[in-house]
Order: sequence, then C-alpha cells, then structure tokens
Amino acid sequence: MFAVWLIFVTFSAVLGFIGSLAAGTPSLAVLVISGIDVVALWVVLGETGRHWFPVRGPAPTSPRG
Repeated sequence: MFAVWLIFVTFSAVLGFIGSLAAGTPSLAVLVISGIDVVALWVVLGETGRHWFPVRGPAPTSPRG
C-alpha cells in the first residue's frame, strides 16, 4: 500500500513540474521533490524495501488430529 501511495505522489510531483514548465516558470522545488519521491520509490521497491517491509505469507496451520 505504501508503494502505491508513493507512485501516486511521484506521478503528481512530475505532473506538477511539467505544469510549471508549461506555464513558463520551471519550479526547482517541485523538481527536487520529484527526485526525492523517485529515490524513495526506488528504495521501497528495491532490496532495502524488502528488508524493511517483508512480505509474509499466511501463518502455517497444523492439521487437527
């Protein structure tokens, strides 16, 4: 869920930068935020993210007998 949120934020920041370029006033702040978002997304979806956010399967169940 966190990765989905980061993808949305990254996409919004990139659109904000493109909008600032279209307006003729490129925003350095939005570009920096976009870069931070991309790096955060890379970390969350990479090896570091697997270490901090492990995917666990369902708990094992033992048959009753």
